[in-house]
Amino acid sequence: VDVLRKMIDSNNETRGLSFKLVDWPALVHQEKFFDETVDEPGPKLKYKVLDEGKFDYQHMFKRSIAMFATGKVLITDRLHSSILAFLMHKPHVYVDQMYGKIRKTREVAFDVSEKCGDKEEMKYDEAVSLEEAILKAVIMLKEKK
Repeated sequence: VDVLRKMIDSNNETRGLSFKLVDWPALVHQEKFFDETVDEPGPKLKYKVLDEGKFDYQHMFKRSIAMFATGKVLITDRLHSSILAFLMHKPHVYVDQMYGKIRKTREVAFDVSEKCGDKEEMKYDEAVSLEEAILKAVIMLKEKK
């Protein structure tokens, strides 16, 4: 967090910007997604892991939505976070991994819809570094005002 704070405060465009750093695995361990009181382990999916235990899908989904709702602009390096942000129409910037998983997945998904590929209308962008993502997020914040 200190490194991120220094990076943000070293740039006049981002100095003083507030942020919440969320590490999903840490959040999952804090929450109780595996709940012995849940009678139904989740949605009736045709293909799913056998004997997955009693995983509380609804709680995890609601917690994810609530976490995303607290941010004005999200920065992520995770595919599923970028998908959820897109579906929520939440402004977001994604930083792709070196093998391009997020970009390639989105290209395939958005190839069927011109509107989905419109970064301005759909409120998303791509960055190659965290610093670039922060700068793009600041631009999105200014556009929201």
